[in-house]
Parts: sequence; C-alpha cells; structure tokens
Amino acid sequence: MSWFHNLKNSVLDLSIAFSFDKSGYHRHQQQFDATDLDLDCHGKHYVITGANSGLGKATALAIAKRGGSIHMLCRNPERAEEARQDILAQSNNPNIFTTIIDMSDLENIRAAAPSFAGQPIDALIHNAGILPNTYQQSRQGYESTFATNILGPQLLTILLRENLKTTASSRLIWVSSGGMYPTRLDLKRLQTPKTPFDGVQAYSQTKRAQLELSALWAQKENLWSQSMHPGWADTKGVQNSLPRFQKLMEKRLRSSKEGADCIVWLAIAQKPREEPHACFWFDRKKVSEHYFPWTRTADPQQQELWDVLNSLLTPYLS
Repeated sequence: MSWFHNLKNSVLDLSIAFSFDKSGYHRHQQQFDATDLDLDCHGKHYVITGANSGLGKATALAIAKRGGSIHMLCRNPERAEEARQDILAQSNNPNIFTTIIDMSDLENIRAAAPSFAGQPIDALIHNAGILPNTYQQSRQGYESTFATNILGPQLLTILLRENLKTTASSRLIWVSSGGMYPTRLDLKRLQTPKTPFDGVQAYSQTKRAQLELSALWAQKENLWSQSMHPGWADTKGVQNSLPRFQKLMEKRLRSSKEGADCIVWLAIAQKPREEPHACFWFDRKKVSEHYFPWTRTADPQQQELWDVLNSLLTPYLS
C-alpha cells in the first residue's frame, strides 16, 4: 500500500465518523486475513450474553456455522427461542442452547450459573448491554445500566471462571463501545449517575469500566481477557436508545454481521490468542484505549473498582 493510501487511511480513522461507520469497516476489511476464520469449531463451547439479536445473534450465528456449540444467555424466553430456531435453520447446527438470564438480576444469575457445572467454556462473550433513556433500578436496587453492563457480567465471570480455566485456550471477551472514549472512570458516577439522569453518560461509564475489568481479569486471574468495540452498528439497541442518531446515520451504520466480525475473530481465531496482554481491539486491530490523556485510570482506582464490585457481589457467591 502506498504512502498516500496509508496517510488517507490514518486521516479517515482519526475522523471517527469515517472509521466507526460502514465505510471504515470496508476499508479495514481490505487488511483482514481471510484465512483467519477458516476454522472448525466443533467440540468447543461459546457462552454469549444477549445473543437473541444484534451483535450477539450475529456472533452466535457465525460461530454456529463453524460447528461451535452455542449457549445463548437471553432475558426474554420467546425472543430467545425465536433466535435459536433461526440460528438452527441457518447453521444446520443442532448444538444451540438457551439459558434464560436477566443480566441485571444478581439472584437470577446465581441461580442459573450451576447449569454450567462441569462444562468447559472456550469463550465467554459479554455482549448484553443497555442504554436506557430514563433512570431505572434493577431487582436488587442498583441503577440498571450499572447492574446490566457491569455487576451482572462480573458476577457471571466469577461464577464461571473455573469453567474457563479448564480450557487451556479459553477466552473472555468484553464488548465495549467507542462511546467510552470521552469518559474517565468515576466510581461514584458509575454506581450513582448524576441527576438529572443522562443515559449516554451512564452507558459511557460502564463501557469504560468494562475495559478496565478486562485488564483486571487478565492480571488477577491469568485469564486471556480482551475488550473491543464494534463501531457504529444498526442494532435494535441503537434504534431504541439512540433513535435520532440512528435516523441521521442510517445509511452509514454497519450491519450486525460487520459489527460482530471482531468479536467472532477474538473468540475463535488463533492470531489474537497469541497476544499475551489484555488489549482493546477494533476491526481486528489493537487500538488505543484513550483519545485523551485525562481519561486514563490510575492503578489505585482500577484496584478500587475490583474491590468495590467484589464487595457488592459477596452475598451472591455463597
């Protein structure tokens, strides 16, 4: 590739608008190694939260087509079964299973986790997430964005960590968002958003925290843990939570399949598994975790995040 094309790509990526969108995916795709996903996943087990639609369903379908056993963790039984049947029909893979879990409900997660007892897990993919427009609380009284995007995934990972550790090449993947870039982790605001409630700010806090948790799981539990962002994809979540953005960008948004590509690559390809450290990924490439120096999280604050979450979750671990 010529220096001009390299310069052009660098400028377009810095623009964000022409990187996170569909055109950015198509440019980046030109650098993909097509053989990375030429894989047989038979005999491997993938647990995917929020797998009944959007990025989660696209991820489940891509892996199912390669023979992997898919465990779909979904909140709504009817939508879960509808998605399961669709994935069965498209993949011709009978090993598609559903577990009904509300990722904001800690008691629900604790009750469901034993169903995986003795089951090796090759990849746990934290995809489920919400961006509510109004303040809501979980069953245990936590702000719903914090409960769904952070507390629930942390509890599920704790409860399934031995399942991950039984597989030498297991993977833990956090689907974050480019929306976390302007945000510095604030533990107080993570748990108790400002009044009046701003759903975008609350969401951004949780997505920054997911990136930190990915690094912490790698450091403290020696799990291969990675975080990524999918760019701007046209999912039901975007349509419901950001209707103005969706309408404005409708023709430029990525498809769910395009948004899920990097998730699938991290979950099954050999190349990323060779990276020994927790990184942040976008379109199969390691990218910076920060656009601005003031968003960096100090080590003591990162440790505090770990301690606070584990303290809140202690009652659900016995």
